[in-house]
Amino acid sequence: MRQISKKRLVALIVILVAAVGCASADRPRKSAKSSKYFVPPVARVGSQSDNVDHFGYRAQRERLIMLLEEARDPNEQAQLTMELADLAERTRGMALTREPELERLAQDLLDEELKLLGRIARDFPDYPRRDEALYLLGFTLLDRDRPEVALRHIRTLLAEHPASPYVPHGYLAFADHFFKQEKIDQAIKLYEKVLAFENPDATPLAHFKLGWCWLNKGEHKKSLESFVSAASAAQELGGPAGITLRDEALKDLVRAYAQVGVPEKALAFFGRIDEGRINDMLERLGAAYFDDGRYVESIIINRQVSDRVECSPVQARAQVAVFEARLFLGEIDDLKAEGELLVEVFVRLAQCLPPEDLVEFAQAGVVAKETLKAQAKRYRAEFEFSGEPAAAAMADDLETMAESF
Repeated sequence: MRQISKKRLVALIVILVAAVGCASADRPRKSAKSSKYFVPPVARVGSQSDNVDHFGYRAQRERLIMLLEEARDPNEQAQLTMELADLAERTRGMALTREPELERLAQDLLDEELKLLGRIARDFPDYPRRDEALYLLGFTLLDRDRPEVALRHIRTLLAEHPASPYVPHGYLAFADHFFKQEKIDQAIKLYEKVLAFENPDATPLAHFKLGWCWLNKGEHKKSLESFVSAASAAQELGGPAGITLRDEALKDLVRAYAQVGVPEKALAFFGRIDEGRINDMLERLGAAYFDDGRYVESIIINRQVSDRVECSPVQARAQVAVFEARLFLGEIDDLKAEGELLVEVFVRLAQCLPPEDLVEFAQAGVVAKETLKAQAKRYRAEFEFSGEPAAAAMADDLETMAESF
């Protein structure tokens, strides 16, 4: 089965990586005098038009137009039209990546690409890459918020090219459309259709989006399973797109684990998923518990983080997180002991950390000092209101600790 090109794969994960492409440059250059098949040249964009020559666009475009005007065979006409569309896409990607101010130029290139793809879909039913043109039309028009026209092209793809490698991506585009409209049940059905194809390019994205569907429905166990599957499938995919998607899946599975997992089992669970990312996932889990007001669980996780490392800024952050969680539990004796431990950890780390870790360590120290000062101020205000000696003593202790940083 024909495989989707790397250029198209990157475009499918457009939210994660920038799209680039390639155009054929094997034919001799000729001059063109007619615009029979095309929108006006991109030169119409005025002062920005000169920038297009940085990418060699104009000469390649003129060469392809002349070859197309001379072509008589429909398949050759279709191929040259597709090459023009590829050229517009490639140049648009470079304009956006290297010249962010060329937004207007990029829009003109996109308009040209869409018209070229539309001609292929309409006029060349037997062209081998027509399925690709139909998919790209649908995908791009969805992105431009023209769903009715976009979905018509995708429906044509599904109906007329059922064996195309772009079919699972067509379902994926449909599903994404419903997801954005918050029609979660319809989106789930279509993402599950994608998984039935076992397509290595589309499967990771379908698992990932299903994770978010289940999360939105409050089905946290299913969400966790989907994110784990997304991380695994993205690792098999590899490349920049796979790495980026795996990173996102690992972050989001922590969000789901916080809802259904057991704190004491998190270390073993994360270790089975990615041994090298355990600390990062544990830190995220501790923060998720804290944000949910589950301070005891947050302390458990951050203790695990601290115990796993030696002489690392990670320990500093973990101890700050434990102290912050302890504040909300309101046990004054435990808070004082936690503050003293906080100072002790920072003193020890200051003596052993290598130079490359000092910036990160200093940032954690700023957070610790500001936290201590803020709580000292709070206890001082409480003493002034209630006259309680313990509040004054606690304020004094916290101020002294803050001065240690």
